[in-house]
Amino acid sequence: KNLTFLGKHTYLNETRIAGGAGAALRKHHFLTGLAYRAVDFDLVNLLGKYELKHQYNSLLVPARGQGTHIGSLEMIFEPWSQIEWFGRYAFKVAELSSEGLENRTLTDLWLTSIRWEWASSWDVLAEYRLLTQHGTDDYMHGAALESGFIVHRNTRLALGYNFSGYEDRDFSGSSYWAQGPYLKVQFKFSGRDVAPLLNGLQSRWMAPEVQ
Repeated sequence: KNLTFLGKHTYLNETRIAGGAGAALRKHHFLTGLAYRAVDFDLVNLLGKYELKHQYNSLLVPARGQGTHIGSLEMIFEPWSQIEWFGRYAFKVAELSSEGLENRTLTDLWLTSIRWEWASSWDVLAEYRLLTQHGTDDYMHGAALESGFIVHRNTRLALGYNFSGYEDRDFSGSSYWAQGPYLKVQFKFSGRDVAPLLNGLQSRWMAPEVQ
């Protein structure tokens, strides 16, 4: 009950034939992870993920192969009900090959944030990010400050500002890291919220047909 495993694989294969010669575009996207949340006490939550993106494209001349390995470890620590600390480390290895030439780059991310619920429905959050591109010794810093309001029990609306930012979709996911203001809407679904919906769909699918 304390551990949850996730896994997903998507495959795409596109083939084109022109002038008697064939070319193909093949894509793999593999994602796996392991989450830990203690049932008896809600103090620490852990999530580890690994993601592989690979693409081979012979529709281009010359043919090109691209691969990206992404790994991350996240932790939420809640010593008190009003304070929540979040920490994350992630790395990305990008590979590119074409006509016997290969290139590989390593980028990693350190992120930390702290959220304080200063009232029953209001909170403030401060976040800091450090993105490092190894090999070129290029460092990019990001910082944000936001204020949130609990609209409903599992719905949060927040308005924030990124003082310095950048964009990296492999690391940012659904978060907005570009410099400037942003609006965030968050929903949280528990098993208790989803179970009635799933039970209703199951009853509909398994209901006998009436003739």
